[in-house]
Amino acid sequence: MIKTFNLSFQLAKANFKLRNEGSYLGVFWYLLNPLLTFILLFFIFSNSTGAGIENYALYLLLGVIIFNFFQQTTTEATQIILKQYHYLIKSIIFDKEFIIY
Repeated sequence: MIKTFNLSFQLAKANFKLRNEGSYLGVFWYLLNPLLTFILLFFIFSNSTGAGIENYALYLLLGVIIFNFFQQTTTEATQIILKQYHYLIKSIIFDKEFIIY
């Protein structure tokens, strides 16, 4: 169990380093993006929406982090399906009426 966890952790760390290789902001962007989004939303909505909510900043920060997590995982999963498993999409047969123009 511990060996599996260590292997998973090392693979995730290597993937993270490879993904950020050659970028100027790199690792800091993963922290800056949610933080800047939180600050912007807090200043815009704190007077109107968050005025009556206790611990509004904490709720907003958790919401931004969770939203960014699901957004990123959905985007990456879609890209993996389109790039590596494109034959699955081509093999599905459906009526043309279901395509939205």
